Amino acid sequence: MKIAYLINYAGAGGTEKYVKIMSEAARNAGHEVIFIYNEKGALCDYMAEQGVKSYTLEMRRPFDFKAAKALAQITKAEKVDLVHVQFPRENYIALLSRLWYKVKVIFTCHLLYEPNILWRITNSFMTRFNKQVIAVCTPVKNLLVKNGISKNKIEVIYNGIVPQNKRTSDIDIRKEHGITSEDFLCVLLGRYTSEKGLDFLVDSFEKLKGKAKCIILGEGPLYDDIKQRIADKELEDTVIQAGYRTNVFDYLLSADVSLNSSNSEAFSFAILEGMAASLPTVATDVGGNGEMLKGFEPCGEIVPYGDTGAFADAVEILMGDPVTYDKYAKNALYNLNNHFHLDIMIKKTLEMYKEN
Repeated sequence: MKIAYLINYAGAGGTEKYVKIMSEAARNAGHEVIFIYNEKGALCDYMAEQGVKSYTLEMRRPFDFKAAKALAQITKAEKVDLVHVQFPRENYIALLSRLWYKVKVIFTCHLLYEPNILWRITNSFMTRFNKQVIAVCTPVKNLLVKNGISKNKIEVIYNGIVPQNKRTSDIDIRKEHGITSEDFLCVLLGRYTSEKGLDFLVDSFEKLKGKAKCIILGEGPLYDDIKQRIADKELEDTVIQAGYRTNVFDYLLSADVSLNSSNSEAFSFAILEGMAASLPTVATDVGGNGEMLKGFEPCGEIVPYGDTGAFADAVEILMGDPVTYDKYAKNALYNLNNHFHLDIMIKKTLEMYKEN
């Protein structure tokens, strides 16, 4: 089978990580793969390194007939059997391309799309031509149904990751940032964008000054704004900006707790990475966070977004209750192995590729 992965922005976020994982798994399973994108980013470099043939395709809007016809020309020339898309725009373009060349289209929805009358009307017609729709968690599936997609078309396949079985503390990481082995260390992985709620995180740690510390790993447009907020609250020694790092698991294995402060989240790779390091998590009650941390064996605390007191209290619970802490840490790995393991995600998705 020949599979085309289609994405608008080929960056380095969670969705791009998903495409990277599935393209590699497909090739390992003996399938041929091509990559089609609009805006160049880190994922393009990875595909080039792997020798994956790539095409650039300008995609301006969901009903972009010019892009659809160009996509059909690519898929026909390459004799593509299936196109795997990640967002509504790309999904509609791929479905429209079937006017010129019949190809199967699978749509994985990674985001929460609030119900909208226009989406309900267009989805009810367009998505009937999808081979399948994958939702990365149950809340995403529920919203897709409200947005006009037949529930019979949708299958929940959780994102997956491989556990990091060695649970040790890397003192060098702590030393680099002036953190002692006695400090209770929290780590948050996320871009500096409004939906990640980093202003809320900083405000919450104002209540934890002198009790716990937090390292933020990431970059983004709001980096300087958050830096100023930290300075205004005199939290430079409490909330530490480490910037973008490639050794994420070194930080997680040095930490005591992972955090998620988002105001909008579908299914967080950052939470998965914390679970892979056997870390309890404190997260906001948005999107799939509750399903991840409370839907199976409990492995973290869920708090309302915006409630700084509740967020700080949840961190303090894990600081002061070793029984709960150990239970959550153990459950994090259990849930990962039994529900959110990379092998499960890959197996179910590859089986979907082969289904008629």
